[in-house]
Amino acid sequence: MWRRADKLFVCYGPPKNGLPASKQTLSHWIVDAITLAYESLGLPSPLGVKAHSTRGMAASKAFLA
Repeated sequence: MWRRADKLFVCYGPPKNGLPASKQTLSHWIVDAITLAYESLGLPSPLGVKAHSTRGMAASKAFLA
């Protein structure tokens, strides 16, 4: 069993494979996901996107959709 924590989000690569993901790691994952989503649509990613601002971005995009 490679999962060494009961947390929802765990690291998937060495050396922390199976350990809980830190807040900073989750922040990087969120920003990377937003950037990849924009790139997959051929759009430029927003400048200065930070994990903290994602809730506001989501609400704005939902309102404008």
